[in-house]
Amino acid sequence: MGKQDFYTQIDLDQPKAYAYAKEVMSMNALAADAQEGIGAFLGKRAPCWSGK
Repeated sequence: MGKQDFYTQIDLDQPKAYAYAKEVMSMNALAADAQEGIGAFLGKRAPCWSGK
């Protein structure tokens, strides 16, 4: 997903690329696995991935 989003923003001008990247990063941070990864890191434990 990251690679696809990277190539999507390449053709945008800088303000639009930043806006697009901000939106994608915000949406990805809400994913269950992103939350698990953050929690595992902060809790100094191994993550338990769900694929979501």
